[in-house]
Amino acid sequence: MKPKARPFRPVAPCWECSKRRLVCDLGTPKCRKCRVRGVDCPGYQHKPLQWMRPGQTRSKGAQSAKTLDVSCPPARSDEIITNCTFLGQKTSTRAKASEDSKVEHVSSTPACEAQTAMTVLRNMSGRSTFEILIQAVVYYNINIAPDLSGISLEGAASPFIVPSSYVSWIPPAISQTLICSALGHRILQTAEGFERERNAMALNLRQCRGEALQLVRRELTGGRDSIMPILCLLLSEIQHSISPSWWHHVDAAYTLIDMHGGFRCCSLLHPNIRPMYQFLVYVDVLGATTSPCVNSARAQRQLELLPYLQDLFGDRTLTCIPCAPGLLAEVIRINYYRFLKDGATSLLSDSADQLPSGSDILRRVLNFSPELWASEVVTNSDFSTGGSLDETGQGFAVRRMGWERIGRIYQSAVVLYCLASQPQGFDHVRESDQWTSLRAGLLQDLRDSSLDACSHHRKLVIWPLTILGLALNYDDGGAQQFVLQELKWASAALGTATPLVAIQLLERTWQGYSGWEWDKLFDRPYVFAL
Repeated sequence: MKPKARPFRPVAPCWECSKRRLVCDLGTPKCRKCRVRGVDCPGYQHKPLQWMRPGQTRSKGAQSAKTLDVSCPPARSDEIITNCTFLGQKTSTRAKASEDSKVEHVSSTPACEAQTAMTVLRNMSGRSTFEILIQAVVYYNINIAPDLSGISLEGAASPFIVPSSYVSWIPPAISQTLICSALGHRILQTAEGFERERNAMALNLRQCRGEALQLVRRELTGGRDSIMPILCLLLSEIQHSISPSWWHHVDAAYTLIDMHGGFRCCSLLHPNIRPMYQFLVYVDVLGATTSPCVNSARAQRQLELLPYLQDLFGDRTLTCIPCAPGLLAEVIRINYYRFLKDGATSLLSDSADQLPSGSDILRRVLNFSPELWASEVVTNSDFSTGGSLDETGQGFAVRRMGWERIGRIYQSAVVLYCLASQPQGFDHVRESDQWTSLRAGLLQDLRDSSLDACSHHRKLVIWPLTILGLALNYDDGGAQQFVLQELKWASAALGTATPLVAIQLLERTWQGYSGWEWDKLFDRPYVFAL
């Protein structure tokens, strides 16, 4: 005869009473106290599974985030709109210049200093979507938009400011992307020692990014309205280095633009978003310089941009990537020669007449006039702001000298890139006198820019800094430390992760340098334009 199984007698409270810290009556098969409260008792043995919402990494994530809200109660969204006079389309960004000294000490700034501008960053639970968007727009207009414009500190109205009248009309995909940008920026500008706030914001960022990707995918209907969400998502992904697959967003944007007549047609139909088209071209072209060799489709696509560069960019520096159109055209041709060297044997169709020899490219880059370009930039910036056009004034001369230095920096960086990608090899180029003098001149201009009173120019040279770092010798410790310090400063000042990725790439290159070719320096596509 088989012995009878002993009835189960619980020795510990049920999971529900344990979670609520109540005294359990240990009733079987279910707790009677749970039944009285109308709760389904989970039992005593196996801990019940709990489903979590997308983006949540732990079951108590929402509860722990509530404890982080140490700021004052948030204002209502309509109050924020009323008080934010800086959201107007004609708003001047001159006030941003007075805050640059604060940015230089960002590592020591308390995390709660900007709590009234972006309380949503620490705790997004219990708030309406529109209220979160309002607070994100406020933060974006104060901290991000001025740095996206190359002439923002010279009194010009930034074309990236979101007007208050437009907030309620922002499409959902762009809204979520804008919130992601504000969250990523705030995370990088939060001082060390506030890890709980950072973790809470990182959790919100992952959730918002997932929602943004879903919304952008829904809006891919092929219409002209699908272009802007992709461009916004592209810039957000690059600035925060969330995904290395940024080139897929570039390809999608180009496909939609081609479906609607190309760059010239789209820029004429949408002149107000022309700076976004400029960002797209900069990301595509400058991203190819710090990536493995482009394929034939991307090489052909860049060549087809050459006739439109002057119309798209003109002589005004609107974005934070002040690379002159003439220099950008030569970078496109250098990228094409890298493609040819990688295995192509014939020119692509209808493009042979656009490509001079390698020596012609170098000669045209060296003949570029930073002085003339700087005069045009300052003149156009004065005209756009309604300022004086007196070219004999002291203010005009000071601003022109600063832009001349920026022009020389980008000119030297393009020459270094041209020499490094020559077929004779990277090691042969490093031994030339021209390489040494160009590298020394670029280093000196970057040092002078870091000491300039106009620290905004210091934020515009991430790509030249990276090119210089890749051109340095592995034993040049002083120059290496300068490049790393400037990239670290740029990351804190701009609130972007791109300079931090550049630091990782440069440190790996310097530690493992053994006579590599330029194409072998990159294990994946990198972009250091923003």
